[in-house]
Amino acid sequence: MKRSGVVRSAGLALVASLAAASSVPAEAAEPGPKIFYGVELDASYDLVERGKSFSWDSLFWVGTDTHKFLLKSEGEHDRERLDEAEVHAYYSRMISQFWDVYGGVRYDFKPIGTTFGAVGIKGLLPYRFEFDLTGFVSHRGRLSARVELSREILITQRLVVDPYVSLDLAAQNEFQRDVAAGLSELETGIKLRYDVTREFAPFIEFRYRRNFGYTSVLVRRDGEDPESIGFRVGIRLRF
Repeated sequence: MKRSGVVRSAGLALVASLAAASSVPAEAAEPGPKIFYGVELDASYDLVERGKSFSWDSLFWVGTDTHKFLLKSEGEHDRERLDEAEVHAYYSRMISQFWDVYGGVRYDFKPIGTTFGAVGIKGLLPYRFEFDLTGFVSHRGRLSARVELSREILITQRLVVDPYVSLDLAAQNEFQRDVAAGLSELETGIKLRYDVTREFAPFIEFRYRRNFGYTSVLVRRDGEDPESIGFRVGIRLRF
């Protein structure tokens, strides 16, 4: 009898331990990485620059804090034709708290169809400047790079000033794309944005653009102005 009581007690303890284990909530298990996504679109209309009427700059991303897939597009459409259009598809990986490396492909529809391999690094510099450096190699074997620097400055909780500068550089001439070796283009400007909500924000933008060196000759030959000033009004949408 004493032996059977011990067995009965051991059995009850085993059942109780199994029941307790099965009642542990799922949250206590090792959680998998969370998947996030976002969409951002800037669309604007130029009130000054000759011939340029509409431009867009969009970004879609999906992934975790460490791994992301990025799809970007930007371009300009004048009153008669598509003037510039780019699409970028990248895989991005976080390498530190404020820095990511990425790689993928870029395709230019205009001024001429061109495919690029791309690799870059993006992150946050001191004083909260956002830095982005991308290197490209075209399917014709031409090397180029783009450097972008920007900073968002809060005037109030809703009013934001966003100065920026972008440089395009080329290692070789590529006359099919109206690009010569060296510094080919500078674009700089400042946006003043009012965040009505996180999802909707109208803005005004002053933009200065200039081509340099023999690139300016190629641009002028095609009937374009190698130096231009634009004043744009637009909206930013976020989802």
